[in-house]
Amino acid sequence: MIKIEFIQQVTDEMSGKHKHFAKNVHVDQPICKIYCNKTNDENTTDEVYFLICACLNAKLIEINENLLTKPSLIQTHPSTQGYVAILMPKLTNLSDQMSELINHSEYLIQINNRNKT
Repeated sequence: MIKIEFIQQVTDEMSGKHKHFAKNVHVDQPICKIYCNKTNDENTTDEVYFLICACLNAKLIEINENLLTKPSLIQTHPSTQGYVAILMPKLTNLSDQMSELINHSEYLIQINNRNKT
């Protein structure tokens, strides 16, 4: 992993229990790009990036600025220090949004199908 570039930023005006003035993000809205090195068939290295989207309609509460200086935290500490962002989903339709998410095995099937094309 080379670097991370945040597309969305947290607003400084955010306040209170309900995080008033926090930036709203929607399902397909990108939060960041994660850049990596990929070795191609000629044994040269290309820089590729992965676009990480919000996946939920939510308020963006925090981005992990530690990743700007140590992007490897995503790989070494994914469950603790390597988080990308903290989102606060809108509770009114959370169950509908959660039902539309896919599980790990469905994700792997989609990735395999995408790699075949």
